[in-house]
Amino acid sequence: MKQIKNISLISLLLLAFSSCVDELDDELFTKFTNLKLSGWQETSLNIEEDNTAILPLYFGINGTSGNDKDIQIKVGFDADTLDAYNWEKYKNEKSKYYQQLPEESFTLNQNTFTIKKGDLNTSGYCTIDLSLIGDLYDDYVLPLKITSSVGEPIGPNKYSKALYHIAFKNHFSGNFAGYGTIKEEGTSYTTSANGKTLYAISKNKCYMYVGNVTRDNSTDFKQYIVELTYDETNKNITLSTKNSALNLEAEPVSITRKYTQNTTDLRKYNEETVIVMNYKYNDLSEGSSARYSYEGTLTMNQSVWAKDYPDVPVEDEEE
Repeated sequence: MKQIKNISLISLLLLAFSSCVDELDDELFTKFTNLKLSGWQETSLNIEEDNTAILPLYFGINGTSGNDKDIQIKVGFDADTLDAYNWEKYKNEKSKYYQQLPEESFTLNQNTFTIKKGDLNTSGYCTIDLSLIGDLYDDYVLPLKITSSVGEPIGPNKYSKALYHIAFKNHFSGNFAGYGTIKEEGTSYTTSANGKTLYAISKNKCYMYVGNVTRDNSTDFKQYIVELTYDETNKNITLSTKNSALNLEAEPVSITRKYTQNTTDLRKYNEETVIVMNYKYNDLSEGSSARYSYEGTLTMNQSVWAKDYPDVPVEDEEE
């Protein structure tokens, strides 16, 4: 008799569970539309020959059942979210605030993005025109959000809003390791300088900060900007600045590259870029008359697709 009662109880539980599953109607989650890459997103965008860059955009709907309808999504600018992010991260240090990418500088490839019936995803892109960005020395973020969704509701903010931190890229920009020496003229003062970041602002131009100045350790870092322009003919780089107060004196900068086969992925090469530079500049701190010289060698290593470099000489790995 006890065994029969247990079997009956199990049967009732199974019936109850089956009923719950039916009530879910094949959905484990509430359906909504989302940006597949939401929240804070570090983005590295190649600068094209026409001085534009392309930011891919990806949209989706969540849930476990199929999609039985066309869903139309629109996106727009979201300045408020970036304002809140800046305040939360930097409070009153406004010199460090990320700047909003000017609205006039970017264009969506279509006004409405459609996830078609039977699909769960779609994509589009945003074209950024660098010639329409007023100050290319600023640190830019493109804040976007889903503004309209027809067919399914817009998801919560953490899924439907994104802050795209834009890092433009050309053939010699990036984070360089290395070692340099900074000397104060007329004194015995000497200090070391480590790696440096080169920020791309066009196909053949980057900028950097002189000496040991960075965005993080100085509030007036923009005074110390110099531009590096690559000469396609002579295969070297020249330094210049828009700030005459720096009194920049610089020798031509050498840039060399070496390619070796990537042994873990034969579709790729290992690219080593070496930049050697030597320049002098004024200290622009209030009350200072100091002048410094910098000598250093910077190195950046990265993997590149071999198909993009069909004519480069490939050296054997050193023993």
